[in-house]
Amino acid sequence: MRAVYNKLVLGMAILAGVILAGMSLWISYDVVMRYVFARPTIWADDLSEYALLWATFLAAPWVLQNEGHVRIELLVDQLSVKWRNAVAVAASSLCAVVSAIFTWQTGLTSLEFFNRGMIMARSWEIPTWVPYAAIPLGGAFLTIEFVLRALRYARGGNGARTDENLHI
Repeated sequence: MRAVYNKLVLGMAILAGVILAGMSLWISYDVVMRYVFARPTIWADDLSEYALLWATFLAAPWVLQNEGHVRIELLVDQLSVKWRNAVAVAASSLCAVVSAIFTWQTGLTSLEFFNRGMIMARSWEIPTWVPYAAIPLGGAFLTIEFVLRALRYARGGNGARTDENLHI
């Protein structure tokens, strides 16, 4: 079960990378169309907003698995390993609770958008729940990852996964 979960998190991170690569292509296309041909696209900005939202929330659990999130270490580095791990367990536990609440609330909002049939009228009409569904999806995996991170630190580790399938 753990291997399936880890592969799913890695797959989400790879998909986020593909989304960002695609975003760089269509933004470049839009720049060329705008400044070379004086025919800008009407869809590139909107699609970039949606893509950035999805990429962020798809990649966040993998980044946390790798201890890649920004953190302030000035004070924590002064602590012993035992206390450093205790602080990490407490912080990860608190973050898991906050992420769970965040996931629940954004899930309810996305479900409400779906049930109401709300549409985003921008350069094209898209159901509002489609871009917003990334938030509870990524938030759920982020919640799980914070719990797993707390457990890794509680066992005396450094928080990051160490198995061989961690890296691309």
